Amino acid sequence: MAIFNMLSSYSWGAKVVLTLAAFAVKFGEFWLISQLFTSNSLAKSMALLKRPAILGNSQTLKPYFDALRKRINAMINVTECIVELTELPSKYIPIDEPPLSTTMAHIRSATFCIISNVVTCARQITGLVEMRHEFPTFTSEAWDLSTSANKFSSIHEHLQIRLLTCKEHMNGKMLMEAFEDFKRTIETPQVDNLKILQNIFGKEENLFNPDKTKVSINVMRRKHVLLLISDLDISQEEIRVLEVVYKARVSSGHNYEIIWLPIVDKTAWNDGCQKISSLQSIMSWYTVSHQFSIKPAVIKYIREVWGFVKKPIAVTLNPQGKVLCPNALNMMSMWGNSAFPFSSEKEESTWQAKAWTFELL
Repeated sequence: MAIFNMLSSYSWGAKVVLTLAAFAVKFGEFWLISQLFTSNSLAKSMALLKRPAILGNSQTLKPYFDALRKRINAMINVTECIVELTELPSKYIPIDEPPLSTTMAHIRSATFCIISNVVTCARQITGLVEMRHEFPTFTSEAWDLSTSANKFSSIHEHLQIRLLTCKEHMNGKMLMEAFEDFKRTIETPQVDNLKILQNIFGKEENLFNPDKTKVSINVMRRKHVLLLISDLDISQEEIRVLEVVYKARVSSGHNYEIIWLPIVDKTAWNDGCQKISSLQSIMSWYTVSHQFSIKPAVIKYIREVWGFVKKPIAVTLNPQGKVLCPNALNMMSMWGNSAFPFSSEKEESTWQAKAWTFELL
């Protein structure tokens, strides 16, 4: 109880770390000697000077030491888990709210268990050190230590599950925060489009230009940009239709660029590299590099706000980064570059003009 009172002002993670550290300082020398004296001449000399009873009884003590090592390792694993749980950022996972609040009881229980077991280990080692030439049979104590190690393994597994739950909760909050930040950025008027594009593509050289040279997103500053968003099932026909319009843009007097942004599950990204390369080879516009990974918040925005599900979409951004149309593919395939700048207003006015033409006919 004195140990708990001494550590009362420390966090639960600090309690177990300090307890194990004190145990290591006090019994580290004994532990090293007992483990190394058979193979290390210096350890053997120290054993002769300080722990002569150890010599000649290594086989008798081996089950005990093996069980003790297993127990200590199990306590260290639990300690690492406790520390990780107690160091989760309170901004995203407050200690007084689930799931961390419901985990605290398990953390406290595990902490008490570790401290009491450290005291037991210390008492047993002290008793062993004070013995001289007569060694009892350590089978029962070794069995108790192994049983305790198994108990700590069970505690560790349970805390790992709790930690995973807490991290999922925390990641969900962080995702929502990043989503709101991105939403606020893209919906706030900007001087140019660079800040928005950097939020999507990063500041590094994450793009391949039409010549397949790596460049940064800065080359898109103050340009009309179309974000071609698709999965890896985009068809060659869809690419071909867009290719015709894209190649005719200069002769039509319109300056815009297309960036292909594939939405691929992170776990399938490596497996899809060959397919990505194959699609890139038939695209004459900008594409992302294989190492690029879209932020989850951006993917969430693309799906929830721009409405991407499965079919390709082309989101148009003006030179200031304002979204002109969440999907310009239909107007591009129907009217080509005459629909530039591919805005929702342009689409509506073009339809109205076509309606007048039909009426006159």
